[in-house]
Amino acid sequence: MVMKSQLTVFYLLVVAIFHLFASASGGASVTLRWDANPETDVVGYRVYYGTSSGNYPLSLDAGNVTTAAVTDLAEGQEYYFAVTAVNAASLESLPSEEVSVVVSAATSASVVARLVFYNDSAWDGYDSGINAADDQAIAADKAALLPGQVASFLNYTSFDLGLNGIMVDINGLGAPAEIGASDFVFRSGNTDEVSTWEPVVQVPMVEVREGAGTGGSDRVTITFPNEAILKTWLEVTVLPTQRTGLAEPDTFYFGNAVGETGSDLSNAVVNSLDELRIRVNGQTSGQVAAIGNLFDVNRDKVVNAFDEVQVRVHNTNSQTMLRMIDLSPSPTQSLQTQPLAASGSSVPEGDGTLDGSTTSISAEMSVGNLGVQANGDDDGAVVSYAGECKHLEVVRVGGDAWLLLEVPNGGAIETSSAADLSNWLPVSETDTAVYPVASGMFAVRMNCPQQYFRIVGKLDL
Repeated sequence: MVMKSQLTVFYLLVVAIFHLFASASGGASVTLRWDANPETDVVGYRVYYGTSSGNYPLSLDAGNVTTAAVTDLAEGQEYYFAVTAVNAASLESLPSEEVSVVVSAATSASVVARLVFYNDSAWDGYDSGINAADDQAIAADKAALLPGQVASFLNYTSFDLGLNGIMVDINGLGAPAEIGASDFVFRSGNTDEVSTWEPVVQVPMVEVREGAGTGGSDRVTITFPNEAILKTWLEVTVLPTQRTGLAEPDTFYFGNAVGETGSDLSNAVVNSLDELRIRVNGQTSGQVAAIGNLFDVNRDKVVNAFDEVQVRVHNTNSQTMLRMIDLSPSPTQSLQTQPLAASGSSVPEGDGTLDGSTTSISAEMSVGNLGVQANGDDDGAVVSYAGECKHLEVVRVGGDAWLLLEVPNGGAIETSSAADLSNWLPVSETDTAVYPVASGMFAVRMNCPQQYFRIVGKLDL
């Protein structure tokens, strides 16, 4: 290595400056990356910087890596940077070429892709390690399930080794060389109540390939032991740490149902029908199954009897199958409500709460067989009761009002958008405005004041 005491200058090229983001102390941070020094005795690098060209009063030891985050910088200020290499004798090279940047308003990192791949399969050369070959094993026909969505065939794999490979592409990753398992939370389960899921006990391998992700982002690859996460859902949460650079957590899900060929898109049962479909779609010698082939369960690029065996071994039924979990929020989930300001003296039992300071509701007895009727003073919302039907609760979700209605046997929900409450139309359970939440219980979206709902039907008085 050529050191400062020698006349020949060693140019260590700083190739790029990436990503401005908030630092822990509230200032801005710049991430530097540079080419490695080819000398064998290099033990680390030192970053010099300052606010004028060629003058570097500040420095930091980056360690033996080719990237460093310089923190606590002033926004709007131009900074100049240079890097030196240090060898085992503590001798230091002359500075690299200088680069500069004007620190703009701080921004946070962002997740740009969430991927699942078949680690240790024919597609990555049966290599369980983390490397560029993993990109060839990405399941391009699968997509992460996100909070607020309902699971489908798109969100789970049929791979016989389970969920053993996950990738997260992050733009603006805070400290790529320092990312590890502690920057994530992993849980697994098979119910809609994800809060009850158990932490994954296996500690995964986590490595970063800088610039290898979508659009030049950093690709974080996560691998679990083969068959460690099998026939269940995996929840992955990327934490907002200084190393990730995220401003808030990013959570997503992938599932696994070994041998499931999509024979019935309404469920993930694995049975003899899947085995039959594999047999019918078996390949002749010399054919190569595509990575998205539904019948290549072990991802060896061949559809044959070995895939049928996996179905037999991992057979499930309606009780043991992978569930199509529903992560959409219920109408009353996590709502802050306050008591209804009721006028009158005969508010029906079961009247609940209304979010915010919206109109009070007065109650009165109506004529005929509709029972008790509640009338809106300002918003025009009308709810009619038939027999034992009760208006249990009114809540507000994302600007929509929701009614939680109990409907007796033989009862039905009707809606009208006419101001004079004429032209009532039946609402089916499959309508997008109606969500069954329990036996005989329905959540109904109400668009006040244009839309009205009532319950009608045979009375059991």
